[in-house]
Amino acid sequence: MEDGPDCGEHLPVGLSGCLSSCLGSGLDEERLFLIDTDTAADDAVAIMMALAYPGVRVLALTTVAGNVCVDQATRNALKTLDVCGRLDVPVFVGASSPLVREITYATDVHGADGLGDNWFEEVGEPATGGAVEAALDLIGRHGPKLTWIALGPLTNVALALRADQETCLRAGRVLVMGGAGDGVGNITPAGEFNMYVDPEAAREVVGSGLPIRVVGWDIARRDALVDREFRERLRASGNPKAEFAYDVTRRLWAFASAKHHAGYMDLADPSAMAAALEPDLAEWEPRYVDVECAGELTRGALVVDHLGVTGNPPNVELCRRLDAEGFKRLLFDLLTSR
Repeated sequence: MEDGPDCGEHLPVGLSGCLSSCLGSGLDEERLFLIDTDTAADDAVAIMMALAYPGVRVLALTTVAGNVCVDQATRNALKTLDVCGRLDVPVFVGASSPLVREITYATDVHGADGLGDNWFEEVGEPATGGAVEAALDLIGRHGPKLTWIALGPLTNVALALRADQETCLRAGRVLVMGGAGDGVGNITPAGEFNMYVDPEAAREVVGSGLPIRVVGWDIARRDALVDREFRERLRASGNPKAEFAYDVTRRLWAFASAKHHAGYMDLADPSAMAAALEPDLAEWEPRYVDVECAGELTRGALVVDHLGVTGNPPNVELCRRLDAEGFKRLLFDLLTSR
Protein backbone atom coordinates (compact mmCIF):
# COMPACT_ATOMS: atom_id res chain seq x y z
CA MET A 1 0.00 0.00 0.00
CA GLU A 2 1.28 3.43 -0.90
CA ASP A 3 2.10 6.11 1.59
CA GLY A 4 0.01 9.28 1.73
CA PRO A 5 0.93 12.27 -0.43
CA ASP A 6 4.12 14.19 0.17
CA CYS A 7 3.80 17.25 2.40
CA GLY A 8 5.71 19.46 -0.01
CA GLU A 9 5.46 22.73 -1.87
CA HIS A 10 2.63 21.73 -4.20
CA LEU A 11 -0.04 22.08 -1.51
CA PRO A 12 -2.60 24.85 -1.96
CA VAL A 13 -1.86 27.84 0.24
CA GLY A 14 -4.83 27.21 2.52
CA LEU A 15 -3.93 23.58 3.04
CA SER A 16 -0.32 24.45 3.74
CA GLY A 17 -1.57 26.70 6.53
CA CYS A 18 -3.81 23.97 7.90
CA LEU A 19 -0.95 21.50 7.86
CA SER A 20 1.40 23.92 9.59
CA SER A 21 -1.17 24.33 12.33
CA CYS A 22 -1.41 20.56 12.74
CA LEU A 23 2.35 20.16 12.84
CA GLY A 24 2.49 22.84 15.47
CA SER A 25 0.03 20.79 17.51
CA GLY A 26 2.32 17.77 17.45
CA LEU A 27 0.51 15.87 14.69
CA ASP A 28 3.79 15.40 12.84
CA GLU A 29 3.73 11.62 12.32
CA GLU A 30 1.81 9.65 9.74
CA ARG A 31 -1.69 8.95 10.97
CA LEU A 32 -3.52 5.78 10.01
CA PHE A 33 -7.27 5.82 9.26
CA LEU A 34 -9.77 2.99 8.96
CA ILE A 35 -13.03 4.37 7.57
CA ASP A 36 -16.36 2.59 8.03
CA THR A 37 -18.96 3.95 5.60
CA ASP A 38 -22.48 3.52 4.24
CA THR A 39 -21.16 5.35 1.22
CA ALA A 40 -23.49 8.01 -0.12
CA ALA A 41 -22.72 11.53 -1.30
CA ASP A 42 -21.41 13.11 1.88
CA ASP A 43 -19.48 9.95 2.80
CA ALA A 44 -17.76 10.13 -0.59
CA VAL A 45 -16.74 13.73 0.06
CA ALA A 46 -15.41 12.79 3.51
CA ILE A 47 -13.41 9.89 2.08
CA MET A 48 -11.86 12.18 -0.55
CA MET A 49 -10.85 14.59 2.21
CA ALA A 50 -9.00 11.86 4.09
CA LEU A 51 -7.26 10.60 0.94
CA ALA A 52 -6.02 14.10 0.11
CA TYR A 53 -4.79 15.12 3.54
CA PRO A 54 -1.00 15.12 3.97
CA GLY A 55 0.32 12.79 6.63
CA VAL A 56 -2.81 10.60 6.68
CA ARG A 57 -2.84 7.10 5.22
CA VAL A 58 -6.19 5.42 4.71
CA LEU A 59 -5.53 1.74 5.35
CA ALA A 60 -8.94 0.46 4.27
CA LEU A 61 -12.62 1.21 3.85
CA THR A 62 -15.29 -1.04 5.33
CA THR A 63 -18.88 -0.78 4.17
CA VAL A 64 -22.16 -1.09 6.04
CA ALA A 65 -25.84 -0.84 5.14
CA GLY A 66 -27.37 2.53 5.90
CA ASN A 67 -27.84 5.25 3.32
CA VAL A 68 -28.02 2.47 0.72
CA CYS A 69 -27.69 -1.31 0.76
CA VAL A 70 -24.23 -2.59 1.59
CA ASP A 71 -23.53 -3.74 -1.98
CA GLN A 72 -24.32 -0.27 -3.35
CA ALA A 73 -22.28 1.32 -0.56
CA THR A 74 -19.37 -0.88 -1.65
CA ARG A 75 -19.74 0.11 -5.31
CA ASN A 76 -19.85 3.76 -4.26
CA ALA A 77 -16.74 3.40 -2.11
CA LEU A 78 -14.86 1.86 -5.02
CA LYS A 79 -16.02 4.63 -7.35
CA THR A 80 -14.83 7.28 -4.90
CA LEU A 81 -11.42 5.64 -4.66
CA ASP A 82 -11.26 5.46 -8.46
CA VAL A 83 -11.93 9.19 -8.81
CA CYS A 84 -9.00 9.78 -6.46
CA GLY A 85 -6.75 7.31 -8.27
CA ARG A 86 -6.61 5.17 -5.12
CA LEU A 87 -8.05 1.78 -5.96
CA ASP A 88 -5.03 0.43 -4.09
CA VAL A 89 -7.00 1.06 -0.87
CA PRO A 90 -8.93 -2.15 -0.07
CA VAL A 91 -12.69 -2.11 0.48
CA PHE A 92 -14.16 -4.79 2.75
CA VAL A 93 -17.88 -5.58 2.73
CA GLY A 94 -19.62 -5.44 6.09
CA ALA A 95 -23.07 -5.82 7.62
CA SER A 96 -26.07 -5.87 5.31
CA SER A 97 -28.59 -5.15 8.08
CA PRO A 98 -28.73 -3.78 11.63
CA LEU A 99 -28.22 -6.01 14.63
CA VAL A 100 -31.92 -6.64 15.32
CA ARG A 101 -34.00 -4.36 13.10
CA GLU A 102 -35.14 -4.02 9.53
CA ILE A 103 -32.93 -1.70 7.52
CA THR A 104 -33.97 1.88 6.76
CA TYR A 105 -32.37 3.59 3.75
CA ALA A 106 -31.89 7.27 2.90
CA THR A 107 -32.40 7.12 -0.85
CA ASP A 108 -34.83 10.05 -0.64
CA VAL A 109 -31.88 12.18 0.49
CA HIS A 110 -29.03 10.85 -1.67
CA GLY A 111 -30.77 9.21 -4.64
CA ALA A 112 -31.47 5.56 -5.34
CA ASP A 113 -27.76 4.91 -5.98
CA GLY A 114 -26.61 7.02 -3.04
CA LEU A 115 -24.58 9.24 -5.37
CA GLY A 116 -27.21 11.61 -6.68
CA ASP A 117 -28.76 9.17 -9.18
CA ASN A 118 -25.70 9.38 -11.40
CA TRP A 119 -25.44 5.57 -11.70
CA PHE A 120 -21.74 5.51 -12.39
CA GLU A 121 -20.14 2.56 -14.12
CA GLU A 122 -18.87 -0.01 -11.64
CA VAL A 123 -15.13 -0.04 -11.03
CA GLY A 124 -12.86 -2.29 -9.00
CA GLU A 125 -13.66 -5.22 -6.75
CA PRO A 126 -14.02 -5.49 -2.98
CA ALA A 127 -11.26 -7.20 -1.06
CA THR A 128 -11.49 -10.79 0.10
CA GLY A 129 -12.70 -11.11 3.66
CA GLY A 130 -15.22 -9.25 5.79
CA ALA A 131 -15.27 -5.83 7.41
CA VAL A 132 -15.12 -7.10 10.99
CA GLU A 133 -12.14 -9.35 10.32
CA ALA A 134 -10.35 -6.55 8.47
CA ALA A 135 -10.98 -4.07 11.28
CA LEU A 136 -9.71 -6.44 13.95
CA ASP A 137 -6.64 -7.26 11.89
CA LEU A 138 -5.76 -3.60 11.31
CA ILE A 139 -6.37 -2.59 14.92
CA GLY A 140 -4.37 -5.56 16.10
CA ARG A 141 -1.43 -4.55 13.93
CA HIS A 142 -1.51 -0.78 14.41
CA GLY A 143 -3.22 -0.26 17.78
CA PRO A 144 -2.89 3.28 19.16
CA LYS A 145 -1.70 4.67 15.81
CA LEU A 146 -5.04 3.90 14.20
CA THR A 147 -8.10 6.17 14.09
CA TRP A 148 -11.33 4.27 13.42
CA ILE A 149 -13.82 6.60 11.73
CA ALA A 150 -17.48 5.54 11.56
CA LEU A 151 -19.52 7.56 9.05
CA GLY A 152 -22.62 5.34 9.05
CA PRO A 153 -24.63 3.11 11.38
CA LEU A 154 -22.41 1.46 13.97
CA THR A 155 -23.27 -2.14 13.11
CA ASN A 156 -19.77 -3.16 12.01
CA VAL A 157 -18.17 -1.56 15.07
CA ALA A 158 -20.59 -3.35 17.41
CA LEU A 159 -19.97 -6.67 15.67
CA ALA A 160 -16.22 -6.18 16.00
CA LEU A 161 -16.66 -5.48 19.72
CA ARG A 162 -18.69 -8.65 20.10
CA ALA A 163 -16.03 -10.63 18.27
CA ASP A 164 -12.99 -9.27 20.12
CA GLN A 165 -13.49 -6.35 22.47
CA GLU A 166 -9.93 -6.51 23.78
CA THR A 167 -8.48 -5.88 20.33
CA CYS A 168 -10.99 -3.11 19.59
CA LEU A 169 -9.98 -1.29 22.76
CA ARG A 170 -6.43 -0.99 21.40
CA ALA A 171 -7.58 1.56 18.79
CA GLY A 172 -6.10 4.98 19.38
CA ARG A 173 -9.32 6.83 18.66
CA VAL A 174 -12.83 6.10 17.42
CA LEU A 175 -14.57 9.04 15.78
CA VAL A 176 -18.31 8.63 15.28
CA MET A 177 -20.55 10.74 13.08
CA GLY A 178 -23.94 10.25 14.66
CA GLY A 179 -26.61 11.55 16.98
CA ALA A 180 -27.18 15.20 17.76
CA GLY A 181 -25.71 16.90 20.79
CA ASP A 182 -28.66 19.29 20.97
CA GLY A 183 -31.27 16.53 20.73
CA VAL A 184 -32.70 17.65 17.37
CA GLY A 185 -33.20 14.72 15.01
CA ASN A 186 -33.49 14.41 11.25
CA ILE A 187 -35.55 11.20 11.04
CA THR A 188 -37.53 11.40 14.30
CA PRO A 189 -37.89 14.55 16.40
CA ALA A 190 -34.85 13.48 18.42
CA GLY A 191 -33.20 10.72 16.38
CA GLU A 192 -30.38 11.23 13.87
CA PHE A 193 -30.28 8.82 10.92
CA ASN A 194 -27.10 6.82 11.67
CA MET A 195 -28.15 6.03 15.23
CA TYR A 196 -31.80 5.54 14.26
CA VAL A 197 -30.88 2.81 11.75
CA ASP A 198 -29.12 0.69 14.39
CA PRO A 199 -29.65 2.14 17.87
CA GLU A 200 -28.74 -1.14 19.57
CA ALA A 201 -25.34 -1.09 17.90
CA ALA A 202 -24.85 2.56 18.82
CA ARG A 203 -25.70 1.84 22.47
CA GLU A 204 -23.19 -1.02 22.59
CA VAL A 205 -20.48 1.15 21.06
CA VAL A 206 -20.86 4.19 23.33
CA GLY A 207 -20.95 1.90 26.37
CA SER A 208 -17.93 -0.17 25.34
CA GLY A 209 -15.06 1.83 26.80
CA LEU A 210 -13.67 2.73 23.38
CA PRO A 211 -11.93 6.14 23.22
CA ILE A 212 -14.78 7.84 21.34
CA ARG A 213 -15.27 11.29 19.94
CA VAL A 214 -18.76 12.08 18.62
CA VAL A 215 -19.60 14.66 15.96
CA GLY A 216 -23.36 14.99 15.74
CA TRP A 217 -25.72 16.30 13.11
CA ASP A 218 -26.10 19.50 15.12
CA ILE A 219 -22.53 20.39 14.12
CA ALA A 220 -23.30 19.96 10.42
CA ARG A 221 -26.55 21.87 10.77
CA ARG A 222 -24.80 24.87 12.31
CA ASP A 223 -21.12 24.80 11.37
CA ALA A 224 -20.78 22.74 8.16
CA LEU A 225 -23.08 24.54 5.75
CA VAL A 226 -22.14 25.41 2.17
CA ASP A 227 -24.09 27.61 -0.21
CA ARG A 228 -24.60 27.64 -3.97
CA GLU A 229 -21.58 29.92 -4.49
CA PHE A 230 -19.31 27.43 -2.73
CA ARG A 231 -20.62 24.59 -4.89
CA GLU A 232 -20.12 26.58 -8.06
CA ARG A 233 -16.55 27.46 -7.06
CA LEU A 234 -15.87 23.76 -6.63
CA ARG A 235 -17.21 22.94 -10.08
CA ALA A 236 -15.35 25.87 -11.66
CA SER A 237 -12.02 24.60 -10.26
CA GLY A 238 -11.92 21.95 -12.96
CA ASN A 239 -10.57 19.41 -10.50
CA PRO A 240 -12.07 15.93 -11.12
CA LYS A 241 -12.55 15.38 -7.37
CA ALA A 242 -14.36 18.70 -6.99
CA GLU A 243 -16.55 18.01 -10.01
CA PHE A 244 -17.40 14.57 -8.64
CA ALA A 245 -18.29 16.10 -5.26
CA TYR A 246 -20.52 18.63 -7.02
CA ASP A 247 -22.29 15.97 -9.07
CA VAL A 248 -22.93 13.43 -6.31
CA THR A 249 -24.33 16.01 -3.88
CA ARG A 250 -26.97 17.39 -6.27
CA ARG A 251 -29.77 15.39 -4.65
CA LEU A 252 -28.46 16.17 -1.16
CA TRP A 253 -28.37 19.87 -2.06
CA ALA A 254 -31.97 19.82 -3.27
CA PHE A 255 -33.14 17.91 -0.19
CA ALA A 256 -31.26 19.93 2.42
CA SER A 257 -31.98 23.35 0.93
CA ALA A 258 -35.68 22.49 0.67
CA LYS A 259 -36.14 20.75 4.02
CA HIS A 260 -33.62 22.14 6.50
CA HIS A 261 -31.73 25.25 5.41
CA ALA A 262 -32.99 27.34 2.50
CA GLY A 263 -30.05 28.02 0.18
CA TYR A 264 -27.61 25.78 2.05
CA MET A 265 -26.50 22.15 2.28
CA ASP A 266 -25.28 20.57 5.52
CA LEU A 267 -22.35 18.17 5.24
CA ALA A 268 -22.46 15.77 8.16
CA ASP A 269 -19.76 13.26 7.26
CA PRO A 270 -17.30 15.90 6.00
CA SER A 271 -17.75 17.80 9.28
CA ALA A 272 -16.78 14.65 11.18
CA MET A 273 -13.84 14.04 8.87
CA ALA A 274 -12.66 17.64 9.33
CA ALA A 275 -12.71 17.10 13.11
CA ALA A 276 -10.69 13.90 12.66
CA LEU A 277 -8.15 15.51 10.36
CA GLU A 278 -7.77 18.74 12.33
CA PRO A 279 -9.05 18.25 15.90
CA ASP A 280 -8.18 21.85 16.76
CA LEU A 281 -10.98 23.02 14.46
CA ALA A 282 -13.41 21.57 17.01
CA GLU A 283 -14.36 22.24 20.61
CA TRP A 284 -14.66 19.02 22.64
CA GLU A 285 -16.39 18.40 25.95
CA PRO A 286 -16.37 15.15 27.97
CA ARG A 287 -19.92 13.87 28.45
CA TYR A 288 -21.77 10.76 29.49
CA VAL A 289 -24.09 9.67 26.67
CA ASP A 290 -26.47 6.83 25.92
CA VAL A 291 -28.68 5.98 22.95
CA GLU A 292 -32.45 5.60 23.05
CA CYS A 293 -33.58 2.32 21.49
CA ALA A 294 -37.24 1.99 22.50
CA GLY A 295 -38.92 5.37 22.18
CA GLU A 296 -41.48 5.72 19.42
CA LEU A 297 -40.55 9.38 18.88
CA THR A 298 -37.00 9.21 20.20
CA ARG A 299 -35.48 6.05 18.69
CA GLY A 300 -31.86 6.77 17.83
CA ALA A 301 -31.62 9.82 20.06
CA LEU A 302 -28.18 10.50 21.52
CA VAL A 303 -29.08 11.25 25.12
CA VAL A 304 -26.43 13.57 26.56
CA ASP A 305 -26.03 14.09 30.29
CA HIS A 306 -24.94 17.72 30.09
CA LEU A 307 -25.49 18.43 33.79
CA GLY A 308 -24.11 15.22 35.29
CA VAL A 309 -27.45 14.17 36.74
CA THR A 310 -26.75 10.44 36.23
CA GLY A 311 -23.51 10.57 38.17
CA ASN A 312 -21.90 8.46 35.44
CA PRO A 313 -18.40 9.40 34.29
CA PRO A 314 -18.02 10.72 30.73
CA ASN A 315 -17.77 8.02 28.07
CA VAL A 316 -17.25 10.23 25.00
CA GLU A 317 -15.79 13.52 23.96
CA LEU A 318 -18.64 15.41 22.32
CA CYS A 319 -18.01 17.97 19.63
CA ARG A 320 -19.79 21.14 20.66
CA ARG A 321 -18.61 23.46 17.90
CA LEU A 322 -16.61 23.43 14.65
CA ASP A 323 -14.81 26.40 13.13
CA ALA A 324 -17.19 27.02 10.21
CA GLU A 325 -14.80 29.09 8.11
CA GLY A 326 -11.94 26.74 8.83
CA PHE A 327 -14.11 23.83 7.75
CA LYS A 328 -14.97 25.42 4.42
CA ARG A 329 -11.36 26.36 3.72
CA LEU A 330 -10.21 22.84 4.50
CA LEU A 331 -12.95 21.26 2.41
CA PHE A 332 -12.23 23.42 -0.62
CA ASP A 333 -8.47 22.94 -0.40
CA LEU A 334 -8.70 19.17 -0.13
CA LEU A 335 -11.23 18.76 -2.92
CA THR A 336 -9.21 20.93 -5.28
CA SER A 337 -5.75 19.59 -4.41
CA ARG A 338 -3.85 17.64 -7.06
